[in-house]
Amino acid sequence: MAYIYCDATFDKRSRIAFIGYCSEDMLISRVVKRRVNDINGAELSALKMAIADLSDSHLFYSDSQSAVDTIGLDNVQHIPRAHNLADTLVQSAKERAHSSK
Repeated sequence: MAYIYCDATFDKRSRIAFIGYCSEDMLISRVVKRRVNDINGAELSALKMAIADLSDSHLFYSDSQSAVDTIGLDNVQHIPRAHNLADTLVQSAKERAHSSK
C-alpha cells in the first residue's frame, strides 16, 4: 500500500485548475489541467482522479477537509498543507504552464 498525496491549484479568473497526486517517492504521479467551478471542486477532483487511477487499495491524503469529508472513505485522510507532497507537484505544473505562454 502506497501513501498518495492529492492536491490542486485554482485560478479564480480563468476557473482553470491543476489537479494531481503523487506517491512519497514520486514514482507514481499525475497532473492534469481542468476547468472547475471552485477550489473545493478542484480538490475533490484530485482525490477522485487518484482513487479512480490507482484503486482504493492505497492511503490517500488531501489538505482539503471538505474533499476528505465528501469522499467519506476510511483510507482518505486529511493532512496539513505543509506535509502535502502534491502541493509542490501541482504548483510546479501551474508555473510551467504560465511560463510557456
